[in-house]
Amino acid sequence: MRNLKRLEVEIRILERLFGIHNVSYADDGSWIKISNYKLPRTECEYSLDSITLQIIIPKEYDNASVTEVYVDSDLRIRKKNRFVTPPHIGNEQDAIGKGYLWLCFHPAEEFIGLLDFINILKTYFTNPFKY
Repeated sequence: MRNLKRLEVEIRILERLFGIHNVSYADDGSWIKISNYKLPRTECEYSLDSITLQIIIPKEYDNASVTEVYVDSDLRIRKKNRFVTPPHIGNEQDAIGKGYLWLCFHPAEEFIGLLDFINILKTYFTNPFKY
């Protein structure tokens, strides 16, 4: 069962980091959406300046790590002379046709909470090809 008390505290932190109007979530804690997530300015060139993240919270959150997120389907990254889909994109049927790509990370040995997952995404978007 999801630890909703922990999740509520983490949501409040996300609201401070990204703005209260940019964070929304399901009442049952099954997902959290961050709108207007600014992509880092690094050596990577993206097709968008900001994206929407829809993070899936596992049913057993507090024992199961956060590992998957949906991102805008038109997100591309320049590789050599053309824009390509970022790596780690899965083929999740629920995302097809809904404007999102499914981005999934393999679960680590240790528990990865929501705030840690946000930091993993920040590292990933710094350069997805090196992650």
